[in-house]
Amino acid sequence: MDPLSAVVITQNEEANIYHCLTSLQPVADEILVIDSNSSDRTVELCKELGAKVISQNWMGYGPTKNFGNKNARHDWILSLDADEELNPELQKAIMEAKKELKGVYSFKRLNNYCKRWVRHCGWYPDIKERIFNRNESFWNEKLIHEKLISPPKTNKQLLKGDCLHYSYATEGDLLIKTEKYARLAAEEMLKKKQFIFPGVVLLKSLFRFFKGYILQVGFLDGKAGWEICRMNAHGVFLKYKYFGELKKTEANRVQKKITYNI
Repeated sequence: MDPLSAVVITQNEEANIYHCLTSLQPVADEILVIDSNSSDRTVELCKELGAKVISQNWMGYGPTKNFGNKNARHDWILSLDADEELNPELQKAIMEAKKELKGVYSFKRLNNYCKRWVRHCGWYPDIKERIFNRNESFWNEKLIHEKLISPPKTNKQLLKGDCLHYSYATEGDLLIKTEKYARLAAEEMLKKKQFIFPGVVLLKSLFRFFKGYILQVGFLDGKAGWEICRMNAHGVFLKYKYFGELKKTEANRVQKKITYNI
């Protein structure tokens, strides 16, 4: 069996961390937690469950995960978020793969919204690449939706089973994360010096709702589907709203600098 290090990044995750780490115990030869200044019982719980904990100031999703990979004991990494857990079928598939690990392994993520599993709205199967060799793959440094970077022609396999993602306990949780991700996406757009025509924003927002609710049959998820698709559309609108605000702030800063130099 190839040894496997599970790497989890945390910040105030006492509500989720128990289920995450106990689901990793049957498959991981090491559990390493990179904690960014938690003020709750996250670190205490991790240590009670036998995990090694390293404190590290938040560097962003990709950089913090790469820091964890670098400090892991083994080359093969299983990356899991603190609000995720492996179901029994996925645990079994990982143990089978450990007999001879090669390339990159992905698995399906099943998201939970307000105590309901969501199988439409574009939320499932939500495939994520999570098992890899740190000498061959690494996380990029995008501010949002970090992606695993691997060499061309890397062998990739989809494992059976689901990663259970307890993402949003309430609609308020979804709103908070939607606003957070919209701001990060706007910052990413500013870094890339992107441009958007004002009239396109409303069309993009409406299409995002139409895509999730109609094309991806979000209506089959009932009230949850309606709320999710509506919030996804709101997130698109917020992203461009925040982007416009950032551009205006940047333009004012540049203008002040020019005026000062003159």
